[in-house]
Amino acid sequence: MDLVSYIEVIEHLLIGTTYEGVALEAPHVFLATGALFCDQLDAGTSADQVLFDYIEELTGGPAEEASDDALTMAGAVLGSGLATMCPHHIGTIGISE
Repeated sequence: MDLVSYIEVIEHLLIGTTYEGVALEAPHVFLATGALFCDQLDAGTSADQVLFDYIEELTGGPAEEASDDALTMAGAVLGSGLATMCPHHIGTIGISE
């Protein structure tokens, strides 16, 4: 998957959410976020922790209180980022290559 596909996949996964359209409006933000996720995983942070931290940053509150749209956004960015930028970490979320 190339980086254009990365943005397209995120955008597709966000259809019908309050985040629909944001990946196309600011692709650089999503590319940087995907790279940050990979850096955190390379440093030994668990995928769960990366996800929880992102959700809390995204929503400004505890991950447990996040909306379905925020959870969808976080999953889309993490999953797509792993598949595109650091596929060697895909196993950390229970998906086999």
